[in-house]
Amino acid sequence: MQEKYVNKFLEEVVSFEGTISPEKVDELKAKASNFIDAICQKRLIVHDPGTFAMLFIIGPNPIYLNDFFQYKSAIKMLLSFLETEECYFEVIDNRLAERVEYVTLLKVNLRKSYEVFNYFFKQDQEEQERILFTIKNLRWMYSREGILKQIGGLFESVEEELSYISNLLQDLKSDANFVLFFGKERDIFEAKINQLLAEKSAEKALLSIQGKIKENYDEVNSHPDIFKPNGFRLFNFLMKNHLTSGKGWQSDVSFFYRVMEERDQLIHAKQKRFKEFLADEYPYLEPMGKFKVWNDINTEKRRQAYLSAKSAIGLK
Repeated sequence: MQEKYVNKFLEEVVSFEGTISPEKVDELKAKASNFIDAICQKRLIVHDPGTFAMLFIIGPNPIYLNDFFQYKSAIKMLLSFLETEECYFEVIDNRLAERVEYVTLLKVNLRKSYEVFNYFFKQDQEEQERILFTIKNLRWMYSREGILKQIGGLFESVEEELSYISNLLQDLKSDANFVLFFGKERDIFEAKINQLLAEKSAEKALLSIQGKIKENYDEVNSHPDIFKPNGFRLFNFLMKNHLTSGKGWQSDVSFFYRVMEERDQLIHAKQKRFKEFLADEYPYLEPMGKFKVWNDINTEKRRQAYLSAKSAIGLK
């Protein structure tokens, strides 16, 4: 008897899909037999009745069909099997009431699903094709492969990719058709998108760290023809924070240059080249004159400013 209903299921699928391969037919046959076995042994659970994503679970493992036409055919087969007088279950007689309750509930759920499938298959061929295309397109659009394909080369930054994926997740949650087409499988899509969001967030954090490392490296080694490592950082901090307004600024620069070149050896450029650097880097200043001698510029105020600047940028 079981073979009779399985064969009806296969005939309907083959007549509709036409080009289905023999290997696929054998696969469907095995699945259909499992459906009936599960009913007989009370191990079949119907998820999301009324959706295209109804799952058949045999023991711990779900059985997936390829498209919603096959789901409809499977439901039709199971309903026919349940309604025949030859249908039997592997349960003992004293649990007859439980068996009747189980069969009744199963019929209700299967009929609800079948009504939804049947509604769409009563539409014209163009509408059916549109639904099939929509399901296929949504499955690709919200898959990991599809999302990566969509963002590949389209955005210039990880932030833009994160924004796109976040918006995609919101669309997934709010799309009523998605719930209808995929049911609980929507949760699987959501979990995978959340995983991708986590990966992209980690990538963003890593890029930020790498950016800071590069920025710090560039800052430490800036203007190597003029300064030793960290020299420009210190000098630029002094220029921005400890430069006297008015004519006194040249005395400040003379002090900065001499203490960094002679004592701390953070400058290795000669005075002529250093003046050229000043003109390029700080064009708003007047041309630097002659560097003043140490005794004329060595003041307590400048020494304290210099020590404060070294401390501020982390130099001893």
